[in-house]
Amino acid sequence: MNIEKQFFYAAEFEQAESWLSYMHGEGWRFVSTDGWRYTFEPCEPEEWVYQLDFWEERQISRAYLKACEDRGWEFVTVRGRWLYFRKKKTTMNESENLFADAKERLERIERVQKGTVKKAMPWFLLWLLFQFLVWGTPLTGIGGAVGVCMKVLAVVLLAAATFAFFIYINQLDRLQKLREKLDQNKNE
Repeated sequence: MNIEKQFFYAAEFEQAESWLSYMHGEGWRFVSTDGWRYTFEPCEPEEWVYQLDFWEERQISRAYLKACEDRGWEFVTVRGRWLYFRKKKTTMNESENLFADAKERLERIERVQKGTVKKAMPWFLLWLLFQFLVWGTPLTGIGGAVGVCMKVLAVVLLAAATFAFFIYINQLDRLQKLREKLDQNKNE
């Protein structure tokens, strides 16, 4: 077994697909991930194509997995709402994809966009509530070490939330550019 540390943001699913395909070509078959660490097992170096899909529902449809399998895609694993598939390149047409056409690829991007908004929104609201409690209520009058700790924590959380907000906006921008690229290719 080989464990590689790697992280991909939601909008970087194409980079994750390319990296997994590269690793398989180097003799490491992808087995599982926890989002930060990717586990591989040794294999013969072969050309395989990996593709990811984002599933909105908590339950993965058996019918969907069966449809992918019927088209030759092997289901590898699931992490969160990301499904990982692979297919041997020699069994594929040049333009073959897990997604039948540009419309399905656009739908995947829309699912990722919706999923990231749903994932980020509760954390943002909790952060706002915490900021309100620390700065906008009588808690601001708490003195001593507790008051100082609350204010320091609020500033640290503000910095972290600001950083996360810019990453989030960057990811939405990347997804929008992928969407525009697919729209452009569809119209050509």
